[in-house]
Amino acid sequence: TLDTSLRFSDYKTVCSATTYNFGCDWAVDSILRLRGTAGTSFRSPGLFELYLADQTSFLSQTSVDPCIGYDTKDANGNFLQTNATVRTNCAADGLPAGWSGNGASALITTGGGLDLNPETSYATTIGFVLTPPKLGIKFAVDVWKIKVADQIASTIGGVYQCYASEFFRTRAGFCDTFTRGADLSVATVDASYRNIPTETTAGIDFTLDYEHEFNFGTLYLTSQATYTRYDHVQSFPGDPFDDYNGIISEPRWVGDAQTRFKHKDWTFTWTVNYAEGSSNNGFFGEDGTGFDVFGTPVTYRTSVPDFITHDFTVRYQAKTWEVLAR
Repeated sequence: TLDTSLRFSDYKTVCSATTYNFGCDWAVDSILRLRGTAGTSFRSPGLFELYLADQTSFLSQTSVDPCIGYDTKDANGNFLQTNATVRTNCAADGLPAGWSGNGASALITTGGGLDLNPETSYATTIGFVLTPPKLGIKFAVDVWKIKVADQIASTIGGVYQCYASEFFRTRAGFCDTFTRGADLSVATVDASYRNIPTETTAGIDFTLDYEHEFNFGTLYLTSQATYTRYDHVQSFPGDPFDDYNGIISEPRWVGDAQTRFKHKDWTFTWTVNYAEGSSNNGFFGEDGTGFDVFGTPVTYRTSVPDFITHDFTVRYQAKTWEVLAR
């Protein structure tokens, strides 16, 4: 089976675009099926992303300035700012020893970007499905890859990423998203919507379905899992790619499994959801140390353990009414 589509889009706010999708599904025999897809997509910037009036807020210097206490050592003689690149760049930026941030608040501005480009992407998948006879099992594996260009996003983390970069102030990038005042404290941070040049992610999906009918009812098992191999992001043109895979909120493994048993008017369901533990340790030099709003050194968690939830449901369904308990 071949499935193709073509779409032409025209937006007055940006431009026009042509996108397509191609899919192939080949049942080799009653046991093995091969499948694959390739396609593009297009998203015009939303009106609020283009025309949002500037929204302002304030953050303390200790929340935005990684140079505070950059040369301070603890009782054991270790630098509280453990990222050597940050320490070097803070000194190169003319910040004095014992820098405390002067206690002023930084003005954070978030607004629309009139020069935004539309998001575009290209995605491919290839996989197979096995359905062994008389076993009631269906097993599928799909390998996928997605590349997004000009992704639209807003960020306020540019100050740290500026000082953590080996290209500090030598090219356009995060260092252009903030300014320092006459007293050297961070005065403004521009967190308006902008285009991220490239993000590429790839992974593997696993799916297992099982069904078996007993004399006293029917058992259904559905499970799926996703392994993300990498998530490479280029924040500005010419920058190296950072791999966000495995940091907090982007676990490598996620999945769920649902077991359902149906007996006459009764249905019992047990669902398990799983997300692998993840860590920010080492990502942009993060190590769980920092400063509170008063400039006091503090520590914080930079990793989370495996996350598992269980849901159990009982349903009784009559002809004209039903009861559900969770």
